[in-house]
This record gives sequence, structure tokens and C-alpha cells, in this order.
Amino acid sequence: MVKKCSDFLAGMPATVVSGVFLVGSFVLPPMGFGQAAYLAWVSILISGIPLVYLAVHRIIHNPGISKISSALLISIAMVAAIAIGDVFAAGEVAFIMALGAILEDITTNRAKKGLQNLLRLAPTQGRRIVEGKEILCGNQNFLEEQGVILETASLALLEQLCAQGKAAILVAQDKTCIGIIGLSDVLRPDSKEVVEKLAAMNTRSVLLTGDNQQTARHFAAQMGITEVYAQLLPEQKVENILSLQQQGKAICMIGDGVNDAPALKSAHVGVAMGSMGSDIAVEAADIALMSDDISKIPYLKWLSNATVATITLSITLSMCINFLAVFLSVLGVLNPTTGALVHNAGSCFVVLIAALLYDRKYQ
Repeated sequence: MVKKCSDFLAGMPATVVSGVFLVGSFVLPPMGFGQAAYLAWVSILISGIPLVYLAVHRIIHNPGISKISSALLISIAMVAAIAIGDVFAAGEVAFIMALGAILEDITTNRAKKGLQNLLRLAPTQGRRIVEGKEILCGNQNFLEEQGVILETASLALLEQLCAQGKAAILVAQDKTCIGIIGLSDVLRPDSKEVVEKLAAMNTRSVLLTGDNQQTARHFAAQMGITEVYAQLLPEQKVENILSLQQQGKAICMIGDGVNDAPALKSAHVGVAMGSMGSDIAVEAADIALMSDDISKIPYLKWLSNATVATITLSITLSMCINFLAVFLSVLGVLNPTTGALVHNAGSCFVVLIAALLYDRKYQ
């Protein structure tokens, strides 16, 4: 019931009403309607309730530092504004937050449409080539779906290629398999070391691939990866990433091909192999490794951890300073001038803490 009420108040119609009352509380008092200043309370109630609900919900359900959200900080600012008697400022921050949430939803919906368009560009499990006669090229499942029956010799060769860790592309004409092309990836020498370093950083490695199960497990065993998802189409890679995200995992996807582009886009962080990766994969990723050196992945993880730790420390220190400043302002100890000095002092501390990242060495 509370969630339904919050969703309604956070919607576009209620937010527009909140904005109208907020504008009225600002425009009408100078025109001689002094009591109109209290109209800002309507904005506080309409836009503030979803804000407080979201802040409390994240405190209860989010893990660790993610309990501290923008909703919580804006709620604190709103309460502080009410405490010092600035009702308009309280209504203003609540309204701006509500408007920002609506714009974020619109952006998210557009991003989802873009991801669907990206999925349509990615290759599927086979292709038709028509030049006088129709030729089918693809994996075993694709050919079987097209009515091609594989002979015993073809199945035996497929099994042999899979046992060698090779991917197979089958070619068929007139419902008969006329050839099999065996392809093999070359495992990078430092792959196993990279996986071991990531495991030491409490990071789980998962293999998502379009290769068959035997080939995937062959390479996964050499790298020390136990969790393998094979024979995946581009949209199935996305589904696996979304499934892991729903479990509360932070996902970093590493890839280089056109097939990986949708997954790179849907992960929290996408890393593309720059020089050897396809253009669409590089465009879809957040980070491109221009040297294609996967040994940089543990360094990237270490740098991310150090950055997040620095941000956490900075936010905690900044919030403590701001809490103290608000408390002292309510008591009348701080005036606007000293309050500004305290605020700027907090900003200086944050900058100094961030500068410490320059001296940190990767072990």
C-alpha cells in the first residue's frame, strides 16, 4: 500500500502538481499573497514522501555503503531545510529529486530500446548463403532446425573436434552436410594467472561463450574456471548477466566480438579488448584495453577497489562534517559565514583524500 502510494506520488502527473504548488509558493507572496508561501508544504508532501520511502527502503535492503543513497542525502537536506524554517528550499530539493527520477526512468527506457537494437545487429547461430543454390552455415543445432540430418561420420568428426577443444562450423547443401570447419582459440599464457589473481580479490570468474559445452569446459579447465555457460546466443549472454545482477552481483563483462557487444552494454561495467576487438564491441564497452593485455584486468580491479574505498571514505567524512554543521547551525553556533567555511573545509578534505590515489602502488 505504501509502495503504491509512493509510486503514484512519484509519477509524472503528481510531480507536475508538486511543481505548480512550488512555483505558486515563490511567485504569489511578492504579489501580496503572504500565506501562499505555505503552498510549498504541498510540494514537500507530494515529492518528499517518495523520497523518504526510497531512502528508507535502500537503508533496509541495500548492502554496505550502498545504503547511503542520493535519496538519503536529499532527505537529510530536506529535513534540515524544514528545521531552519526554509520551507521553499525543502520543497525545491524534493521536487528536483522527483523530476530527476522521472528523467532517469526515461533515459533507462531509451537505453533498453537501444540494447534491443544492438541485439538485432549481433550474429545468430547460422547463416544462409544463396547463389543459385542455398548453402547453410552454422552450428549443429542450426542445421538440425533446418532439417539437415547429420550422418554418423559427421557426428564422429564433431565429437573428435569437441574433444580437442575446437569449435565447429558445419556447411550443408540440399539438406546434406557437405563439410565441417574446425576452429580453435589459442589460450593466452597468462589466463590462468589472471583468474587466480581475481579469485584472490574475491572476484568470481564465469565463462560465457557460444562454443559447445565440451570446447568451453576444455578451456575453462585450463584457466581454473568452474562456472561455464556454453552454446549461448548474444541475447542468452545478456540473460545470464541480468540473472547474475538480480542476485545482487556487480558484473564486469570482458569481450571482443560482435556477439559480446549486447552483454558488454548490459553489464555494470563492460571491458573490450581494444586493438583486436570489433568496433561495435569497443563502442558498447565502458573501458577498452588498447594493448589487449588481459594481465591488466587484476590491476583494473585493484584500481576500482581503491577508488571505491576512497569515495566511501570521502562520502563518510563529508556527511559527518555536514551533519555536524547542520546541528551547529540549528543551535545557532554557526552563522552563514562560518557555515560556508566549514563546508569548504569538507570539500578540501575530500580533494586531499582523492589525491592519495596517485601514491598508491599496485602490488
